Amino acid sequence: MWFIANIPVVARNHALVICGFLLTTLSVSCVILRTISRTVLAYMRWEDWLAILATLGSVGFLTASMFSVSFGLGDVVLPNMLRQFLQARLATIAAYNFTQLAVKFSTLIQYKRIFTLPLAQRVFTYLICWLSIYTLPCLLLPMFPCWPVAKYWDQNLPGQCINQGIPQYTLAGINVFNDLAILIAPWPFLRALRISSRARIALIAVFGCGVFVCLVAVLRLYTIYQFASATDEQKTRHASSGGANVGEDCGG
Repeated sequence: MWFIANIPVVARNHALVICGFLLTTLSVSCVILRTISRTVLAYMRWEDWLAILATLGSVGFLTASMFSVSFGLGDVVLPNMLRQFLQARLATIAAYNFTQLAVKFSTLIQYKRIFTLPLAQRVFTYLICWLSIYTLPCLLLPMFPCWPVAKYWDQNLPGQCINQGIPQYTLAGINVFNDLAILIAPWPFLRALRISSRARIALIAVFGCGVFVCLVAVLRLYTIYQFASATDEQKTRHASSGGANVGEDCGG
């Protein structure tokens, strides 16, 4: 058994902890280097501030995940720890959704700056508008599974809870669609860029990283299905950690 900051980490959580710390460290490093370069050049754009917010969300996700581990994730959740465990679970959901939305907005705003053709501007504006519509249910539905929210961890309270299966599948499916749209949208406009061949290849390589983001989103959708059919949450956390950080690494 490992101990991190006096938190016991059972063997089943080793992969989760390694994945979380490795990807978060890589993400934070990329964004720090990006911020330093922007500061040296004396300009910070909206996409840079959104990348910083996404990094803070990623750190929040890792922190909430470690609290989940301390409350029994991957081991036995004791009855007196159930409330804290469920609260930490809601925190991980909130941090993940916030992070992936910040990454997507940052990417689309960067697209609008790079691709100046009128058609490209319209396409990316439409995607930003669609993502803005998606943001509200994406943030609110998982955060308010019950009303009052406290009923989520205390079933003795009066109130109602919604079936989380349908919102989870729907939002995860739309998230896959969003990632695919963000991946595909810039490719038709690459030829119109007046840049050197070397710069074009580098830009294509960066956009190609979006393939990994899409794969992680699909993997997360599959692990949500597995989680709905079983009680093992580690794989969902792995995919969420990847989704929360890979996009930042590509954008950085």
